[in-house]
Amino acid sequence: MMKATLSVILTWAFSTSLFAQTTTTSNSVAMPSAPPPALPASETLKRMVPLFDGKTLHGWECDTNVWSVRDGALHGTGKYGQVFTKDDYANFRLLVTARVVTPEINTGNGHLGVLFWGDRPAAGTWGTAGALQVQPPHGAMWDYRINKNVNPVRIVPKQGLLYHDWHTSEILANLRTGAVRMAVDGLEIIQYRHPNPVLLKKGPIGMQLHSAASVVEYRDIRIEEDPKEDKLITVK
Repeated sequence: MMKATLSVILTWAFSTSLFAQTTTTSNSVAMPSAPPPALPASETLKRMVPLFDGKTLHGWECDTNVWSVRDGALHGTGKYGQVFTKDDYANFRLLVTARVVTPEINTGNGHLGVLFWGDRPAAGTWGTAGALQVQPPHGAMWDYRINKNVNPVRIVPKQGLLYHDWHTSEILANLRTGAVRMAVDGLEIIQYRHPNPVLLKKGPIGMQLHSAASVVEYRDIRIEEDPKEDKLITVK
């Protein structure tokens, strides 16, 4: 009787332990990222030129120990450092779909960033080079020339979007006036005008890996130089 009881106890303990391990393993698997909304069709969208071919780093400069191409996206991980276009841009409309792979929750360090109107970093360095930055998907901004945040006019309140999901951002930037507008998933969220546009300059566009503790991805990157329309084409 005692042997039978002991056998039952040991069997229960083993089953409980196995269940706990299975649950822990299951909970540690990253949640899938929700896809972005479809873009509305337009003639402007058809004219836009891909900056990223989804297969190679052609047209980009980066530390290849940090950046690679994975599943059709620029994949940044390992340590701090940006990836920059080889060409320079002044006035443009930019479309980019991006997500933070990890961490899954919004943090102060593990965020996305699009950089423009700064210098080209010195060879072998991948810093922010005095650029202006916007942060998808919530629309915060930072001026790396003065290393301070700037306060854009917020068109709508913060939407509480998850960094871990895919979001498509449209950035409309005019170097002459210093004006920046940004829409995310078809909704205009911010407008900004630089107080002294003469300080701005034509420069590379960069995708940011803000923290070595995070993993980020950017894909479907398209550009229209010298936009013909002063409107956001993704806003319905």
